[in-house]
Amino acid sequence: MWPIGRSFSSQNLFLCLVICQVVVCMLFVIYRNTQSLEHRLAILTSRWAAREDGFDFPEGPWNVTDSDVVRCSDLINGRFPSEAAINRTIDAIRETVIKDYEFIELTRDCTKFAWERGYYNKPITKEELDFPLAYTILMYRSVHQVEQLLRTIYRPQNIYCIHIDSKSPPLVHIGMERISRCFDNVFIASNLENVYWGTINIVKAERHCQKDLLNRTDVSNWKYLINLTGQEFPLKTNLEIVQILKEFKGQNDIRTLAQPVEEWTYYRHVLEGDTIRQTTLLKTEPPPDKVPVHKGPFFSALARQFVEFLQSDIADKWLEWFNDTKNADESFTQTLASYPNAPGGPGPIGSKAIISRDIVWSSERLRERRPCYGKFVRRVCVHSWRDLVRVSKSIRLFANKFHVEYDGLVLQCLEEAIHNKTHNPPMLTFHFIDDFSSSE
Repeated sequence: MWPIGRSFSSQNLFLCLVICQVVVCMLFVIYRNTQSLEHRLAILTSRWAAREDGFDFPEGPWNVTDSDVVRCSDLINGRFPSEAAINRTIDAIRETVIKDYEFIELTRDCTKFAWERGYYNKPITKEELDFPLAYTILMYRSVHQVEQLLRTIYRPQNIYCIHIDSKSPPLVHIGMERISRCFDNVFIASNLENVYWGTINIVKAERHCQKDLLNRTDVSNWKYLINLTGQEFPLKTNLEIVQILKEFKGQNDIRTLAQPVEEWTYYRHVLEGDTIRQTTLLKTEPPPDKVPVHKGPFFSALARQFVEFLQSDIADKWLEWFNDTKNADESFTQTLASYPNAPGGPGPIGSKAIISRDIVWSSERLRERRPCYGKFVRRVCVHSWRDLVRVSKSIRLFANKFHVEYDGLVLQCLEEAIHNKTHNPPMLTFHFIDDFSSSE
């Protein structure tokens, strides 16, 4: 305790110290009240709170600076250095891309690999521990890019199934197998398919992983499954994803559109080489239970009970019926979600989009609102660093798609942003679902 001297100045000093301690205590109580569990963990609004680490996303025109220093926080906020500096940075990142075969040597010491690659350096809350997630990752190329995705979304309480296209190069299989051996909760699917665009094998590959995830006993209480490809990347932290999915209260995040293209669904198709071709033969057998076929994007976030429903006998009948159709991956889940007894149904959102994925199609009309500054591959935007301004502040959970060989800078900046938000969680507010629906 501070001694009380006889002098007037000493008494004043002591009183000032006491008053300061009282003020500090009061401020701490106020802070704790505003940071109560209900307020901190309640979901959520479309406007993420502004932060002081450069990710406040101001509106306004892009500015080109004369600086040769490339900072992700500048790119995200629309402040661009010279094009020459950007190109040099992209070229330098391209030179650091790890070859598939190099992961064999990198994973000889799994402990060193996991720590140096950033798998174990993330804080985890009790809320995340109580709400484990499951992931499927369908991939066919670039062990480097898939590993970057994996380390960004990795948490020890989650579980990850990776399906590798069986016709992918051997070094892709070996590299991913070596990585999966380093983690108890990462594994390669027990059955691998030859995956061709538009064929039923995409659905089969996804179901293989779903079945494996349901049969695992080490992480048997996961709540939701998010299906990814190796060319996607998160826009939200694990904590944000958990908080958003908890708001769904067991419902699915599935987008269902109008009836599918008749030629795709009601004519028989055959695979010739690596291309699916429509024949002139009509399908004669009616759909199971005479339920109308529904269509929507392949991307989704599914409640565990619905994933179990996708392994049922009725799902097997639909798998057989879709076997010779085109783009069955865009109808299988949507159609089964339309059943009255389907757990979680098609989801709670009366909008035209899904929360789980941000994707820009070449056919979109609102090009000013959702531009693509990269390139289009099969009608889907492959993002570049110029897309960071919009993509980084998207309300959705993941973005599609990215090619590290085309532009690794956009991936590096998104990973940096996720890292910063993970270690400095933003304040989230209420009514996320309603705000998302009204914004679409």
